[in-house]
Amino acid sequence: MIGAGSGSSPVTVAFGGDALITKPYAIDDAGRRGFVDLVRRAEVAFTHLEILLNEFQGPPPPGIGIHLSTSQSGRELLAAGFNLFSAAGNHALDYGIEGLRAHLNLLRELGMAVAGIGETAAEAAEPASVETGGARVALIAAASSLGAGWPASDSGPGIEARPGVNALRFHTRYLLEPETFAQLQRVAHAVGAVERERYEVEMGYLRPLAAPNRQLRLFDAVFEHADENRVATTPNSEDLDRITTVIREARVQDDIVIASLRTHEWENQNEEPAQFAGTFARAAVDAGAHAVAMSGAHVLRGIEVYQDAPIFYGLGNLWFEYELLEPLPRDSLEQYQLPADATPEQFADEAMLGFQRDLRIWESVLPHCSFKNGRLCELTLRPGDPGLRTATWPRRTAIARNQGGRTADPPAPRGPLASIRYTRQRGRCSRRGVPVSS
Repeated sequence: MIGAGSGSSPVTVAFGGDALITKPYAIDDAGRRGFVDLVRRAEVAFTHLEILLNEFQGPPPPGIGIHLSTSQSGRELLAAGFNLFSAAGNHALDYGIEGLRAHLNLLRELGMAVAGIGETAAEAAEPASVETGGARVALIAAASSLGAGWPASDSGPGIEARPGVNALRFHTRYLLEPETFAQLQRVAHAVGAVERERYEVEMGYLRPLAAPNRQLRLFDAVFEHADENRVATTPNSEDLDRITTVIREARVQDDIVIASLRTHEWENQNEEPAQFAGTFARAAVDAGAHAVAMSGAHVLRGIEVYQDAPIFYGLGNLWFEYELLEPLPRDSLEQYQLPADATPEQFADEAMLGFQRDLRIWESVLPHCSFKNGRLCELTLRPGDPGLRTATWPRRTAIARNQGGRTADPPAPRGPLASIRYTRQRGRCSRRGVPVSS
């Protein structure tokens, strides 16, 4: 929840994780009413669109392109109370530029406030905004987990702009202790990578390494001699400057500014965000963002309060109806050696086993933040359950057990939701548990 920069009363913003919604959502169903009421308590409700609302338009590129839906899914999200959306993600171009443009057109027709994609890099970086309670709330959305050619670009002399995603690229350094580095050097010589590197540098295909005696290029990655084994990531400076510039400009025009990042990358385990994500988040706050929301890991990650701004490093999955996606492109089926007439259910059970093996995938949270006079005054964490998990939990649990994955008991029946509330008092945050009626 977020509060107005000039109003006397706080404005509430709810933060949802990934929304992969493909089927009609009965908001008046008794098992779902509590969730809808929870969303609607907030004047502004944010979520990431993990789907393309393009009415199945556009040819899919090679690989897995499956996250298609219709305008009905957008209407369902609006009806549930969501009104601010990120579309910057790794599925934005699942069906090429044609599919992206169809998606953009439908989003505009539905009147959805969406950030993170556009016809040009400048358009993709533009904020989306909503006005409520006398305050204007802006969203700047970006993504780091992207395929080649997916970042949007502006036009140049004789070159058209490329539609795409507001990208936050990043640099990865693989640091290796001496013994490990020497082992990798032997591998590079054994597979001919050293000789290939020398030739490609001579031909101008590659730039020479800055420190060839302490660096090694292998399998499209650069490894460096160091004192310990670790991976270091840093955000692309050009992308970070572009995004933080837009945040600073939005801070002048809007009462509340939210930055979001779609990122799959991790540090040592899935719950731990990559180093560059933390650098981005704090830079966004320093530029003027009141809150930063991340998704993409498909599990819950930690929360940091930095300079009075909440940073949600991973909000999990709010809606995740991947079992109900249809139709599926032939490439998706062939990649997992499934027949051409395989059903989405078969694809979910026999191909995408990761989502069945790890039941952390089905955990979610719906933080509510209150900001008053441009400052965080309260942050409340509430379980985010749209009422979709319980019906399929026994089946998912059985599959996880059969596949040797994590298991868990089914969710408790809906009732009072355990919640954690943080309030700002004398410059500090206090923690207390409170009951929240569903």
